[in-house]
Amino acid sequence: MINKPLLAGLMLLSSFASAASAWDKISGQSAGVKQKTFVVVRSQAEWSALWAKHTAGKAQARPCVDFSKEMVVAVFLGERNQGGTKVEVTVMADPLEPQSRMVVFYREVPPASGRFNMQMLSQPFVMVKVPLKAKVDFEEDQAMSIPERPAAPQSIFSPEEKMRILKTMDGLQAMAADARLFR
Repeated sequence: MINKPLLAGLMLLSSFASAASAWDKISGQSAGVKQKTFVVVRSQAEWSALWAKHTAGKAQARPCVDFSKEMVVAVFLGERNQGGTKVEVTVMADPLEPQSRMVVFYREVPPASGRFNMQMLSQPFVMVKVPLKAKVDFEEDQAMSIPERPAAPQSIFSPEEKMRILKTMDGLQAMAADARLFR
């Protein structure tokens, strides 16, 4: 006979274990890190230290990371005077060194204009679990603007020069026609 309470406990425990290891990204508005900081975490000890600093002593379960295959990259924007600012990241393998290097592009997304935003201290952050690489670079992802191409000039000749050129071309065409007649 199956012990139903034991079975229920095992199922609950397995769901917690899979949920704890199933995370990819953690982001939010409140962190214990007050300065703009970029972090690469490659060991359990570093992860424990960062999590303790991030949670600022509040008891929160630290998400699981398999540091034999994964690492954590984190972007903390520092303290802001209003809520609503977010951090977006795009993590890409370097096209020239895809096996050993990755680039973390980060972008600060301000609160939507025209919306009510709380006047409160916030510390926008994002932590992302990524494949283990030897080198990580952080770069700000800035919007690029393509410069407007100047309008092509309408004409480089003055009206008088245009008339002179047209008359010269007419004369050359007439001479060419006359030359064909005399062959």
